[in-house]
Amino acid sequence: MEARQSRLDALNDQRERMRKNELLDKEKLKKNESLERERIKKNEAIKTWLRAKQDSAKVSKFSLPNEPAKQILSEELNRCKGKVELSKEEQRVADITEFYACKKDTTLTFSQWLEKKEEDRLAKIREKEAKKLAREAEEREKQEQSKKAVNEWMVRTKYRTLTRHYPKLDAQEINNRIWQDLKI
Repeated sequence: MEARQSRLDALNDQRERMRKNELLDKEKLKKNESLERERIKKNEAIKTWLRAKQDSAKVSKFSLPNEPAKQILSEELNRCKGKVELSKEEQRVADITEFYACKKDTTLTFSQWLEKKEEDRLAKIREKEAKKLAREAEEREKQEQSKKAVNEWMVRTKYRTLTRHYPKLDAQEINNRIWQDLKI
């Protein structure tokens, strides 16, 4: 009777585990499908914007992209900002969109804006390098101070290295000599 009950319990546990695994698989599948849909939407928005840009470029050399495509693209880029690394084409599109957003506030040309952006990027790189050099200099200074402190301690205590005490001896002989010195 107990064996039968334990088998039934084991079967119930196995069914429960299988049901949980199925639910987890369904959730993963739904999540993957939603991520795929979002990726497709983003790609379509970028393609739409690029087509609109190409069409408008045929009409006028300096025309703005149509507003709906621009809005979709900016929303997609804002949503994805910081989460995903953009490809070169996507980054170029993001830069152009950012420029058009900046254009409303300032009177920069696109080339001036790109130069300014490049200067900002180089300034950030220089700042990181300066911080790195400062950290390295600080570490070197700490090492020098610790070496200096050790040297001062050695001079103060008249400490000598084992090789100076016992030249041309192997480790076993040095150990024996140290023990002999300690016994005295």
